[in-house]
Amino acid sequence: GSVKKSIQHGTNAQPITSVACSPDGRWFAAGDSVGELIVWDLETLQPYRSWPAHTASIWSIEFSRDGERLLTAGDDESVRIFDWRSPSPLHSEFRMDSGPPVWSACFSPSGNRIFVAGPGGKSAIWDVNSRKLIESESSNGFYGGCLSEDGLSYTTYGNALIVSTAS
Repeated sequence: GSVKKSIQHGTNAQPITSVACSPDGRWFAAGDSVGELIVWDLETLQPYRSWPAHTASIWSIEFSRDGERLLTAGDDESVRIFDWRSPSPLHSEFRMDSGPPVWSACFSPSGNRIFVAGPGGKSAIWDVNSRKLIESESSNGFYGGCLSEDGLSYTTYGNALIVSTAS
């Protein structure tokens, strides 16, 4: 297709490192190389709000199924959940135990769990409500994946699919 409109956030905008659209198609979230998170209103093509979400690049963004929360993963070794319409948007923060950057994060379909992965083969599943670590694994290169209510799927170097059951 053709470019309909190009939009930029501010005059000194940083490179965008990750993006996500809300389930209803109304909102667009973008993370940049310095950790700024910007939510755009796609009806007006104007920024709705922005805030410093991480202290380094945001590598992954996902809206929850109901569109009320944003899950982000960053180069600052953290995964964060935001109630993005709230005046104080930070809801929860999770950290990998060995401190690598986090490249990928996703909600389970119900939004009760999150799966995270990063370089060096670290992956983890957390319960969102209790903030307890459910499972952690080290292998040779989990870079991303998805979580279902009854199992965990992730890719290794993009050429192998591994499915395991979450505890």
